[in-house]
Amino acid sequence: MSFEVVPGDLAAAGGQVKDLSNAVPLMTTFLETHLHLNGDSKLFAQFKGEVDKVRTTLVADYPARAQPTFVAAGGALEEMAADYRQVDLAQAAAFDALLPDDHEQSGVNDMYAGGVTPGVDLSEFSALLADPASEFAVWEQFQAMRDAVKSVLGWDWLFDLLGLVGVPNLSQTVTEWLQGDYDSMGRCMAALKQVSEFWSLVRREMAASMIHVDSTWSGNAADAAFTWFSEYDEILAEHATNVNGVHSRVYGYAMGLRMVLDSLASLFQTLIEFVTGVSGFPNSWTDVLEWLTRGAGRMVLKKIFLIVDAILLLLDAAILVCGLLTMAFSQIAGHGEIALPDDTPALEPSDVDGP
Repeated sequence: MSFEVVPGDLAAAGGQVKDLSNAVPLMTTFLETHLHLNGDSKLFAQFKGEVDKVRTTLVADYPARAQPTFVAAGGALEEMAADYRQVDLAQAAAFDALLPDDHEQSGVNDMYAGGVTPGVDLSEFSALLADPASEFAVWEQFQAMRDAVKSVLGWDWLFDLLGLVGVPNLSQTVTEWLQGDYDSMGRCMAALKQVSEFWSLVRREMAASMIHVDSTWSGNAADAAFTWFSEYDEILAEHATNVNGVHSRVYGYAMGLRMVLDSLASLFQTLIEFVTGVSGFPNSWTDVLEWLTRGAGRMVLKKIFLIVDAILLLLDAAILVCGLLTMAFSQIAGHGEIALPDDTPALEPSDVDGP
């Protein structure tokens, strides 16, 4: 059997492992609340699906299987501690039976009480799962592009004219490609990092729960328990790594999107500079008619068609950039099967009265 194990310490360790199960609902609520990528545009659709799948998978698995695993493991340690106590009591009674009647009895050496491991402080987990702040500020590049688009869209007459020559409505095109809550991407990145840090804290707490019995506990039950905790720690470490991988892909997606926004902002700025650089550029159909009535008809029309040609080229470039982006993002692999913290059988009580 085991050597020098203090049943009270082992029971306290089991209680602490069970307490870790109470932290799991905190994480589930956090995921449901904060792991959302808001936006239905083509630029958001590819990665929004991955973020939604990660959230749905973890919200389903954490409370359904991960949480019971901690309860079962802690319960197994408590049950073995109770068995050790009974073995100790039986051995003490057998020893006393061998003593002469007039000899002072050894008494019951009940080592079940007095566990020394600290309890789990859930406030530490709650603090770790505070509302995530975006990992990046509002992008100046996006603001510049949005302001440029807003200015361009004010030229109703020009886009009416573009519509006559078969150019797609720019407002609809921009909305279709770019609408979405860009700051939610930064919050998702921060939330994923917090999920990884959460499981790192769980690993530290789980290690702390066993440290008080590690140096003295040996035998078949100890071997089985320490092997299980070692394997489960590896599962938790792999899970944290997988979550970090999703974080890295969101980061890469965000940086790629930022590069595209830079390009679009530059294109629209070029468009604005070109158009507004034309002296007396009209702001409405009325202005166009005034241009024509001033006798500059052919020259004005020539300028207008030059402007239209320039806009067409810029729009082609913008659409090409968006198309290349979509093609590139379509190659981003999904997260696949995340190593969940329930991919190992639960710890079961071992026979403590063995070798």
